Amino acid sequence: MAHILDVLSSLGEDALANKYSIILPTTVSQLAGVNDQLTFRITNVSIPEKTIGTYTITKRGRQFDRPNGLSEQSREISFTFRPDKKLVTYKALSNWMNYIQNNETMFMASDSGANGEGGASLFRAPIEIWAIDNLDDNNIAGTPNSIWVCEGCFPTSLGGLEFDEESGDPLTVDVTLNCFNIIYPSV
Repeated sequence: MAHILDVLSSLGEDALANKYSIILPTTVSQLAGVNDQLTFRITNVSIPEKTIGTYTITKRGRQFDRPNGLSEQSREISFTFRPDKKLVTYKALSNWMNYIQNNETMFMASDSGANGEGGASLFRAPIEIWAIDNLDDNNIAGTPNSIWVCEGCFPTSLGGLEFDEESGDPLTVDVTLNCFNIIYPSV
């Protein structure tokens, strides 16, 4: 009998056939002078594990773990993407970071809503991470089969560009985002 992973691989049903993309909303892409949402070509993405915090109780001489109701969930997402020729995607992230904290004047944007009305900051944005089934023949781009929604995101690091004419490899850039909450796909 074949191992389940071998069966999945032969049928093309394993996650290796999936591609991933990250979509920035229009409010962020407009910082780079683009009026549409931006989709990033992802080479790898790291979504934090889903966790439930626990505490230990003792009952009749045995110890048991119970959920503690506290969120111990990591809210940091990192990914590597391939920028486009004109570096529009790179510029969008760079301008987004510059909007949050200007590296020339050191001005820092407020982390509360517009005009001091409270709520989420204007620099926080919802980000979607799509797992795309690239085996779908009906749609050249593939069909998203899972979507993670990251609420209140902002970039905390944007990798530098390293160009090597000799290698012939495309440029890749590492990015780290922080967010309020991650909504994991439902099964």
